[in-house]
Amino acid sequence: MIERDRRGPREKQRDATRARLLKVARNLFGASGYDQVSVGDLCKRAKVTHGALYHHFPAGKPELFAAVVAEAFAELGQGVSAAVAKHHGWDGVRAACDAYLDACADAEVQTIIFRDGPRVLAAEFQTVDSDANEPLVTTLLREWMARGLFKPRPVVMLARLLGALFEEAGALLAAATDRAHVRAQVDVLLGDWLSALRRAPGELPDVLATDRLVLEPWSATDAPALTELCAKKAVQRFLFDGEPAGQDRIKSAIDASERRFSQGRLGMFLARDGQRAAIGVVGFRGLAAPDSEELVVVVDPAFTRRGYGYELADAVLREATARGNSNVRARADEANAACTRLLEKLGFVRWAKRESVVEYVRAS
Repeated sequence: MIERDRRGPREKQRDATRARLLKVARNLFGASGYDQVSVGDLCKRAKVTHGALYHHFPAGKPELFAAVVAEAFAELGQGVSAAVAKHHGWDGVRAACDAYLDACADAEVQTIIFRDGPRVLAAEFQTVDSDANEPLVTTLLREWMARGLFKPRPVVMLARLLGALFEEAGALLAAATDRAHVRAQVDVLLGDWLSALRRAPGELPDVLATDRLVLEPWSATDAPALTELCAKKAVQRFLFDGEPAGQDRIKSAIDASERRFSQGRLGMFLARDGQRAAIGVVGFRGLAAPDSEELVVVVDPAFTRRGYGYELADAVLREATARGNSNVRARADEANAACTRLLEKLGFVRWAKRESVVEYVRAS
């Protein structure tokens, strides 16, 4: 079904004028450079008055240039996404790299993004760059980790490092006199760097990480921290259905988790921050249904309302997907709105209700 354009004549004309200004500006800035283009040149080529230009871009030429830079970044991202969509597996990773570097060889992109952008926009350039690139790289990394192509690593942190690495690679290409030689060397260096992040077939990492926390499998040395956590009713309710958790029961739970890891499955993790403080627990426990597991995520009440719950659950769910397990369930008290929102954000849907407890399954 084709969506009807509900814009009025004035709104259509306004949008057309803005689009024409952007197109003309991109051509002029890309061909001549920012300093060689005047407001008069822009208005003459776009066939608009000075007033029309300042109506759409009140700050004038600098604001129009910032919009051109943002558009160039957006098109670069679209090109990378299109390249990835045409390939499978690790070929998609290489295609993303090639699409980005190919774009950097374009003279217009070199002038706008690598030469004039950082100089003219200064700090604003970093914001435009981050707004365009980080969401794209983050999305790709999450997908590649979930598909088992990349080792599980802190996604946002890795996205920023990768973004900086490829930006420098693009700058090298833009400044190169022998571009073919530089491109060949950049391909080798980037290939080596990415290979270190590649996940080997059958590799089953037990320690996971987010941008703020390290997730370590339960072990006997964690018994004191788990005992302290389980003394809190909010934690006890999720881990042991509200029943008291003595040392014997905690030891039994640790043993069960270690067995799961020894069998190549995911057990329970203790999440710690940079100060080694125990933030919460997350992981899976087996259910009676064949090949199904229950997601458990509990954050110490002292650390709630900081987004840790989603961060932890997202990390273990990505790893579960990478290992081929999509049959994940979860439970939440019907009155627990925060837990319900978390599960829905993670892609779970309501499946059944038993008394006051709602059971969820993760949608494919």
